[in-house]
Amino acid sequence: MGRTATLARIDVHTLAELRALPNPELTLHDAFGFDDYEGPSDPWLRLELDKSWHGLHYLLTGEKYGFDTPLGAAIFGGERNEYEAHFLSSVEVARISHLLGALKDVDIKQRLETWRPSGHEVYGVGDWSDPSVRAHYLRLFHELRQFYADASRRGASIVQWNQ
Repeated sequence: MGRTATLARIDVHTLAELRALPNPELTLHDAFGFDDYEGPSDPWLRLELDKSWHGLHYLLTGEKYGFDTPLGAAIFGGERNEYEAHFLSSVEVARISHLLGALKDVDIKQRLETWRPSGHEVYGVGDWSDPSVRAHYLRLFHELRQFYADASRRGASIVQWNQ
């Protein structure tokens, strides 16, 4: 078993509420009934990266860890609290969205073709020579880019956590 990543789009008022609470992860799941929210009409929308978050982070940054760079902040970047929930303001979300939008499919496909991470170095990658693994990471990149674009258009913040 390993760490999985979840990102949730939230409004600025919810961001302030979550920052003030002692355990945002518990609050998201228990107090707010986060698991019940589905669909774009809801106030929150989430992106589940599961265990693939580390490979996607590496694909974006070229680093196993390094969350302080603009693209590195897309997954587990931003302000972190004692429970390892990470918060990105709407300004940070807009900046990350712009950077992800500037990455073209051809750039990502080139990275996918040239990058050869070891499963021991980057968690959750699998057999990188398998075309289905590369396709998986290209799909995750598209989902992440769309998630940030939607959040940015709405002026939303993002909370991220792992389990």
